[in-house]
Amino acid sequence: MAAQYPFHNFDLHPMPWDPNPGYPYHDPNLQAWDATPNLAAPPPPPAAPVYDAQWLHHHNHQHHHHHHQLDPQHYPAQAYLQPGAAAALQPPAHGHNAARTEDPGCIRRYFGGFHYPEVTSIITNRTPTHLQAVLLGYQSVTGHDLLATLKDMSRGSLRNNLAIDSAGNKYFNIAATAIFLGPVQSEGFWAVRAVKGAGTNEMLLTEAIFGRTNAELEAIKTYVRSCYGKTLEDYVRSDLSMGTKALFDMGMEQHPSKDPPGTQQLVYDYDKLQLDVQRIISATPRYNIFAKHSAALCHVLTQRTPDQLAAIAVEYERETGKALRDLVGRVIFGHMKDALLYVLDGAVDRVGRDARLIEDAMAGPGTKHHLLMARLIRVHWDKRHLAEVKVRYQQLFKQELVHRLRKGIKGGFRDLMIAVAESDVSPWKR
Repeated sequence: MAAQYPFHNFDLHPMPWDPNPGYPYHDPNLQAWDATPNLAAPPPPPAAPVYDAQWLHHHNHQHHHHHHQLDPQHYPAQAYLQPGAAAALQPPAHGHNAARTEDPGCIRRYFGGFHYPEVTSIITNRTPTHLQAVLLGYQSVTGHDLLATLKDMSRGSLRNNLAIDSAGNKYFNIAATAIFLGPVQSEGFWAVRAVKGAGTNEMLLTEAIFGRTNAELEAIKTYVRSCYGKTLEDYVRSDLSMGTKALFDMGMEQHPSKDPPGTQQLVYDYDKLQLDVQRIISATPRYNIFAKHSAALCHVLTQRTPDQLAAIAVEYERETGKALRDLVGRVIFGHMKDALLYVLDGAVDRVGRDARLIEDAMAGPGTKHHLLMARLIRVHWDKRHLAEVKVRYQQLFKQELVHRLRKGIKGGFRDLMIAVAESDVSPWKR
């Protein structure tokens, strides 16, 4: 009998076809498979609504100082999947057996091997929907839960001699698990991993929660509750205290600003922009100690859209002659400061923020493996954004990201991270 795994008990809770509501079926601007005879043509898009390229634009839109107004026509509401719609999706009729037998069979053959480029290629060159089909196909072919096996191996257990990375590199298995879970459920995986065990990985938790839409937050909460038997809120609140707990409550709660652009009902005009800027200015204490007034800044930064935050940053600097980022760094401390800067930097320059975060995970005396894999995997879901991050990384740090990965990490984990970093030049395979 296959080992049970908290992420998916297929016997008790059959997985819906697409457990990652909101992932684009494919990027219509990257149809490289049309000119590549060795790649199977994708089937028609499913009938149920899914995110399209606009979702990618919303999550990776670069907010410059000259563009702060939302354009409702640019983000059609129908492009966004409503909560619960994913459950209606059914597996498409495949004209081939890649997801059902070929990929699961390849993974099975290469378990226990020291060299597994084919497995790495499958993990990094398939859509999230296809990878979910691989999970189902693997259990059908082998009788084993692939995610359970990866979890066992990440703990160092060699049960049944099943291990993708027999050299003992647990990080490969953790990263592979996150990729199989997809762009939404993996955030629940990272959030729980950040708070379980000794100590809290504060940035891993921050990056899993902030910047999510209402629909994504609901999907993450559902995933955590169904797989771990405990709510996301309970996990987070039990590990934080005082002001930081209140900040993360704001990050996890539903709010109109977290609706997809084009569906937001609240009008945000120049008067409201000015009001937010004045709230920040009036809450700033004379002696650089924010104390109880920090709630005003937290409220503005966590309950405004990226476009609105970028406009607030520009207006604040015009009013005061100082950068809003400098204010946050000066009057907020610890985990709260890091979380607020993560939100603000993502609104002003997301490409630059993500490039710096990837380097930060490798800088210093030891690589922060969990942060590195979470950040790089998160970026790689949108190939266009990944390509932009790699260009900015080279501009900032005078070397290519792939070259840095080769120097900073080792073994199968290095091979997987390099393949993830290079996935922008290899089209998703259906």
